[in-house]
Amino acid sequence: MTIDTDTPTPAAAGGTQSLERAIALLRAVAASDPEGARLADLMAGAGLSKATTHRLLTALAREGLIEQDAGSRRYHPGPDLDALGQLAAARHRPPLPPAPAPPAAPGGAAAVSPAPTCAAR
Repeated sequence: MTIDTDTPTPAAAGGTQSLERAIALLRAVAASDPEGARLADLMAGAGLSKATTHRLLTALAREGLIEQDAGSRRYHPGPDLDALGQLAAARHRPPLPPAPAPPAAPGGAAAVSPAPTCAAR
């Protein structure tokens, strides 16, 4: 994912450039392969300096939206991103169809089985 940082969008001109850059990084991390995203790849894809990329990734990690693997140093989607995704999915998921009504007995009355009786000997 490449971002044109030379031409500000109307929103970026209004002071939301950092937010747009952070969202672009978040999307890039989410779209990365299962091994995670490398800092160098995120920098190149977003067209940002190392310092800016690292600062934004640190803020996203602090909020739980991404996490960095301690061993590989690669970035992965974080637990709060999963929680937000589940909330969004629930809102945008089509409603479940109504549950079917239980079948009625012939004659319109509900079928009731007689209680078993014990025969005395």
